[in-house]
Amino acid sequence: MKLSIEKSIAAGFALAILCLSIFGIVSYQSALRLTRHAERARQTQEVITQLGTLLATLLDDEAGTRGYLVTGLESCLESHRRALLAYPGNFDALREAVHDNPAQKFRLSALHPTLLERLAACEEVINLMRTKGFAAAQEFERISESKQLIESIRHQIVGMIEVERSLLQQRQGQTDTSAKFTLAVIVLASVLTFAMAGCAAWLMERGFHVCRRIEEELGITYKVAQRQALELRSIIDCMPDAVYFGTRDGITISNENARRMLGVRSATELRLTADQMARKFELRWPRNNQLLNACELPFNRALAGESVIEEIMLTHGETGEVVHVRTACAPLMEEGRVIGAVAVNSDITARKRAELALIQSEERYRHLISIVPVAVYTCDRDGYITVTNPCAVELWGREIIPHVDRWCGSPRIFHPNGTPLALDTCPMAIALSEGRSVRGEEILIQRNDGSRRWVLAHPDPIFDASGQVIGAINALVDITPLRQAEAALRESSQRLRAHQEHSPIAVIELDADFAVAGWTVGAEKMFGWNASEVIGKSLECVGLRFSSNWTRRELLAAGAGTGIMSEVSGETCNRTKLGGIVHCEWYNTVLVDTGGRVASIVARALDVTARRSADEALRTLNAELEARVMERTEVLSIAMEELREEIAERQRLEQEILKVSEHEQARLGQDLHDDLGQQLAGMAMLAQLLSNQLGAEAHPKAVHAAQLKNFLTDSISTTRDLAKSLYPVELEHGGLLLALADLAHRTELVSKVRCVVQADKTFSFEKDAAIHLYRIVQESLSNALRHGKPSHITIDCVMSDGMPKVTVTNDGEGFKQPGGKWAGMGLHLFQYRARAIGAEVMVGSGENGGCKVTCLMKASRKNDA
Repeated sequence: MKLSIEKSIAAGFALAILCLSIFGIVSYQSALRLTRHAERARQTQEVITQLGTLLATLLDDEAGTRGYLVTGLESCLESHRRALLAYPGNFDALREAVHDNPAQKFRLSALHPTLLERLAACEEVINLMRTKGFAAAQEFERISESKQLIESIRHQIVGMIEVERSLLQQRQGQTDTSAKFTLAVIVLASVLTFAMAGCAAWLMERGFHVCRRIEEELGITYKVAQRQALELRSIIDCMPDAVYFGTRDGITISNENARRMLGVRSATELRLTADQMARKFELRWPRNNQLLNACELPFNRALAGESVIEEIMLTHGETGEVVHVRTACAPLMEEGRVIGAVAVNSDITARKRAELALIQSEERYRHLISIVPVAVYTCDRDGYITVTNPCAVELWGREIIPHVDRWCGSPRIFHPNGTPLALDTCPMAIALSEGRSVRGEEILIQRNDGSRRWVLAHPDPIFDASGQVIGAINALVDITPLRQAEAALRESSQRLRAHQEHSPIAVIELDADFAVAGWTVGAEKMFGWNASEVIGKSLECVGLRFSSNWTRRELLAAGAGTGIMSEVSGETCNRTKLGGIVHCEWYNTVLVDTGGRVASIVARALDVTARRSADEALRTLNAELEARVMERTEVLSIAMEELREEIAERQRLEQEILKVSEHEQARLGQDLHDDLGQQLAGMAMLAQLLSNQLGAEAHPKAVHAAQLKNFLTDSISTTRDLAKSLYPVELEHGGLLLALADLAHRTELVSKVRCVVQADKTFSFEKDAAIHLYRIVQESLSNALRHGKPSHITIDCVMSDGMPKVTVTNDGEGFKQPGGKWAGMGLHLFQYRARAIGAEVMVGSGENGGCKVTCLMKASRKNDA
């Protein structure tokens, strides 16, 4: 900018006037400083006078008090009374005089209690003189204390006077210095005034040259600013994020990504204020979906001088889709004041969708674990338990503390033989340390109450994308009921074998190839051969014949053809090991397996040699022989009756196991519904109350409380479904058909597979068979969903030839032959429950594909469900 000569001259004179003004101000301040120093010197002199007055008053008071003690005249106390009246005024005047001197104020504050203590001592002495006389006053110890206090006060006052005198000398020196400085300033100002007049012309001439140089520099700066503006614009346009600048009046600069993110076609449409943008694009908080108010807008907060990084949601201007944005706003400062703001927005919609999908996947994973009917839990890479399902908690008998309990929720585990097994060598620890799966390893776990359970562990390691082990999941299958049943079966078998060993008849077991597999003590006594001599050999090798009327082929055909035990009897003549002759009656039983194949043959030999000898030699004693035959027959009948009782006992144990299992499932279902369900319901009500209160207070955590209530509601629904699957209460109140309808409805809700129940009006059955029919249908649905992947399941309840028949048909994958998945525990459970109610279960492929499970009662049922 060019200055005219007139303006340059005016500027020179203005500079001279400014200098003169400065000199005048400095002179005025010097005069004020001189006056202030003189005033402070006068104040110090006044403090010295006040201290002298206080000391004189104190000495007069001391003299009057001592005169009263010596003479006893009240007139001597006049000086004491004047001192009492003068002390408050003297101290107030001193406090006011030393208000600018902290050290003297401290000394005066320390002197005041001492002076008051001295006055109190004088008063006590005077009162004692008046009441008890001179002798008592002279003996009073406070007299000596008063003297000491007087001396202490005098020394303190003298010290303060000395300090003030030193301060007075210092302030008088400052006053002299200020006077000299004021004079020097006045002289210097006069000299410089003339010098400024000579320099004014030189300064004005120099100003012209400075103005020309400034004009050139401004031109260069303007070009640089234009180039930098173009570079900044190019940088903004090349940025992958949405960028825009603006002031309180609206957006001034924006790039293409900003217009594309907001859904506007031109920068003109984006020239909006922050409030207008919030209304047009519906800016919301992601945490509660609430609209942002004016003070919450990140751009407004940046205009207020705050740097902001927030996540918000906005509505796209063209498509109307919700876009998740991470916005970073910062103020633009110039000379310490905000002149605008800049915002950089990143589209994080894809990331938010991925996070939501991950959360939903995690919820489905946890839900799946919670409904699995076996104990399932997961561990991190260090073996600390992270997730457990209710079955695991029930199996261990205790609640697990996540990230505290390690490897197993049981405090102690054992090998199947009962020896302790270290936790760090359990199957889960092996899967984590070696990175391999462990299948079906049997261990014993000790529950919190001290009881033990047999389980099969199936841990699997979990790997990340790089192949590193990041955790493991383990399924514990409780086989305690199976082990207990096996123990009961072994006990029953041992009792049966004991009966056979002590039976008077010979019992010989042959395998399917007619080789000796079992040889009792009775057989050893009858034929003379011990077990080690005949096991694995055929009976012909030792000279025995177990049949007279049947060949081996006919015997096998008879057993395999019927599919049940076939009993054949006959009499043969056999030679013992020592050469003796034994006539035997044989009772042969063919045992077949579930596939109709011959498993073994039980041959029971009754020694009838004596009977035959008696018939030939003593026909006259026919009656006695008949009696003996009856006796032997009775013994055999008793043995058979004991055998039947053992078989009946085994069937009763099977029924008892089923009852105990159903009772435990019912108890678990009722506990889930009555205890856990009620607790979750109460927690849901408290969460709803908390959500309402936080919502009424507009608390930012209100949305979390609402989510907690929703999670608890889902948990209540899951608990009810588990309780119904374990304890079908409809079976007791509404009968089998209502329970099956509820089961079909729950199956359809969980699996999204169409499931319907069709029943005849004449469908009836015995009441105690209802729970077994229900469990068979339940297991059929579970197997169909697990292995068949059907889209439609039908449950038919009809009467077939007067007998109830329940059929479960699905349109999924067809029935697999034994050796596949259907040859596992499910089919054995079907047969187990069917035998308990006298029914037959058939599993096969349906007419139109898929799988078909049919349960047909073998006897008519009278009681209606």
